[in-house]
Amino acid sequence: MQNEKDIEQACASLCGMLNRHQLGRIYLGVSKNGDIAGQRLPEEHKLYQITRPICRKISPIIFPIVKKYYSNDGDVVSIQVSGRKSFYSASSKYYMRIENENKIININTLKKYHTARFGPKQWEYQDSGESIDDLDKTRFKKFYKESIVSGYARDESYSKLCVLNDYNLIHYNNLTNACNMLFGKNGPLSIKLATYSINNKSNCIDLKKEKGNIFELIYLGEEYIIQHIFWRVERDWIKRIDVPEIPVEIIRELLANSFIHTIYNSNTIHEINIHPEKIVVYNYGQYINDFSDTDITKIQSSLRNECIAKIMHLSILTYDFGECLTHISTLCNQE
Repeated sequence: MQNEKDIEQACASLCGMLNRHQLGRIYLGVSKNGDIAGQRLPEEHKLYQITRPICRKISPIIFPIVKKYYSNDGDVVSIQVSGRKSFYSASSKYYMRIENENKIININTLKKYHTARFGPKQWEYQDSGESIDDLDKTRFKKFYKESIVSGYARDESYSKLCVLNDYNLIHYNNLTNACNMLFGKNGPLSIKLATYSINNKSNCIDLKKEKGNIFELIYLGEEYIIQHIFWRVERDWIKRIDVPEIPVEIIRELLANSFIHTIYNSNTIHEINIHPEKIVVYNYGQYINDFSDTDITKIQSSLRNECIAKIMHLSILTYDFGECLTHISTLCNQE
């Protein structure tokens, strides 16, 4: 960008796109008719000269993804942004992108537009009060690598803030409620793990209580179930194969969906109760639709926590949206 006017125009365009679509992209070095203008742009290792003034002028803060492309006609830089935190302003002015122009609008008009289009802010995207420092960075980075391997995420250089922003897991400098439940390191959730000698709760022979985030509790729950169920031994020629009475894939799918469909509030509790003839996975929730227990494998569920469900799906912990019970039933019938 050659001067302050170019910077202001770029910021206004990005701000207008964010307020209109919650995402946007502009190209530097391309004229309005789409031709490459041959503009002189910073070298790739100096692209911070472009991003720094953009981050400084747009509020709340954004984390743009910047790429440089080379051609015989000149260089082109792509700046991509996304976010649904609030209402975005550039140099204290609010913009809306309308017919390829950046229109200045007032905050009340912008609020009415957002309410009409996106509805009230969901619980998942609200501020949890936990800062970015309260993120389980190791688990979060592992999730992003898993989503790349599964083909759901772009294989780009890892940036914690960019990924948090892309998946709407950050509210200003704090974690959203969904992010805290998924990746918080201060034990936002608890689970009770119990084993009983009979098929009701009158004789408990083992009891544990653990705290952690969703990912931690899923793995703790999976490990607990595997340790307390029966296994059989099969042989493949000379090699022994240990086979659990319940396939591990079913256990993982069931636990993941328990956390996806629960109601998150001060009463939230998760339980795994192992009895001689059954395993009960309990969460604080209820059916969204009206149907009987015998029909549940025949219907598609409604998502209560869309953001949490998306992250679990990206991390390959769930089979597909709305198909958990059908998938589990299919696996059980194969046994």
